[in-house]
Amino acid sequence: MAHDSSSLAGIGERVTVWEIGTGRVLADGDSSPIPAAVAAPDGSWLALISANDEAQVWDTATGTLRFAVPLTPGCRALLADVPADGSWLAITDDRDRTVRVWDTREGTLLAVLAGHTDAIHSRAVSPDGTWLVTAGRDGTVRVWDTATWRTRHVLPESGTALLSSPDGTWLAAGDGDSTRIRDAATGSMRTRVPAFGAFAGASDGSWFATLDRFEAVLRVWDIPARHDSSVAAEPPQPPKRVDRARHTAAADPGWSPTVADDGHTVHLRDPATGQVWASLSGHATAVDKCVPTPDGSHVVTICADGDLRLWDTATRTVRTLLTGQESTQLCAVDPDGAWLATDSRDGDDAVIRLWDSATGHLLHTGRFYGQISELVAGPNGAWLAWRGTHATQRCSAQPRTGGGSPS
Repeated sequence: MAHDSSSLAGIGERVTVWEIGTGRVLADGDSSPIPAAVAAPDGSWLALISANDEAQVWDTATGTLRFAVPLTPGCRALLADVPADGSWLAITDDRDRTVRVWDTREGTLLAVLAGHTDAIHSRAVSPDGTWLVTAGRDGTVRVWDTATWRTRHVLPESGTALLSSPDGTWLAAGDGDSTRIRDAATGSMRTRVPAFGAFAGASDGSWFATLDRFEAVLRVWDIPARHDSSVAAEPPQPPKRVDRARHTAAADPGWSPTVADDGHTVHLRDPATGQVWASLSGHATAVDKCVPTPDGSHVVTICADGDLRLWDTATRTVRTLLTGQESTQLCAVDPDGAWLATDSRDGDDAVIRLWDSATGHLLHTGRFYGQISELVAGPNGAWLAWRGTHATQRCSAQPRTGGGSPS
């Protein structure tokens, strides 16, 4: 997906690029198997690592090849994240242990970054493109200044995963034992926390979250503003808040829904303070899923007994209760809360149902062969899209003129 959401690329036996607004095919062509790909933030080009030991950059407007870069035969190449302006692309080669940086407009080589003594297995780019960070099997993490393409810091890190904070002020390196947060400007340690799984940072860089896959525990940690020399020696302080992670949806409603340890209560937390500002209780069985609307006005909870509740977060009351939804796999909610969609299984078929939130009445039913893997409500509530094992489709979520079921 292009960063501005203007286009989408699908890669399999063919490479196809679609315009999001119209569904028009921008580019299409045969392809050998593709192990890696990355798109320009504005969607103007698409870079691929092909199976014939080439890195290729394609123009998505014309479908033509801009340039191709030969790779070391048999190497495991990685494409780095791209800076906001999409002006360059970094490609790592585990055979010669280098990073090559290419101008995406001219196809010229800008720099060869050497210094790692073993294969490079992870990389990240700051949002403003001022630095690039790489991690190698040699036990070092290197921060490169993109203005000079020289090494800014060499850090003694065994990180197998890297993350740049959204504001570019810190970087995270994680391995099987801990996650370390370092200042991007100085390389000094800000904090170290135990456990590693997935992690993500706040947009202002003030906190980050770690998900322990083995314990299924989500922890949110404060990040000290300055270097603390005692961080490495003293055990970290307990996290600011801890909750069991249970299928919370990836949305940004301005708060975070989590399920309490009792399994029957959903807490809504302020991400800045970690304080619970609302608790949704009354579930007879454990809550399996939480799906908030993007504006935070509603949240859907689905329980193990098949009860589905649409909550008004302002009043903490149930707006709609649907029973018999035990086979519900996915759920999508209109941003205004006017309707909600559910996906369930019926033999080999996927059944999508559209419900009126105010009355709980069934508005529309669609049956499709196969399995639905994603269900998305449009930002204005005018359409509903789903992706399945056999097709990706989009339909109107608005009633036909004169009333009746949505088309």
